[in-house]
Amino acid sequence: EELAARDLIPFQAALAARVSAVMLSHIRYLGHDPVWPASLSPRITQTLLRQSLDYDGLVITDDLDMGAVARHYPIGVAVRQCLLAGVDIVLICHAGPAIQTAFDEILRLNGTSEDTAHNSAQSLRRIAALKQAYLGR
Repeated sequence: EELAARDLIPFQAALAARVSAVMLSHIRYLGHDPVWPASLSPRITQTLLRQSLDYDGLVITDDLDMGAVARHYPIGVAVRQCLLAGVDIVLICHAGPAIQTAFDEILRLNGTSEDTAHNSAQSLRRIAALKQAYLGR
């Protein structure tokens, strides 16, 4: 109830204004997902954002190299969770081995299950649609 009354209001306004993308923070909403932070949570991305709020636009994580994620999960685990959650773009803002590890993990996991294959196809569709909308190609 508190989430709906406070935290979701700006998201609902942004979605109503047809925002191009939503960035998920690393906050934990224990009432929605007692295990994963929002940026890694299928319950937040799929159930709350995609189903309850009916959002089909691009979803991006905040920087996975931030301590809120990096201190608690190896980058491979974080990337796997993002793919399972249906996140379209994983963000890593610092040069270093995490970028290569994340890339390798995405390649390894892409298509290894129906869930990741479906989510990857949907992500590519969303990215292409956004490019089309802004670049006209």
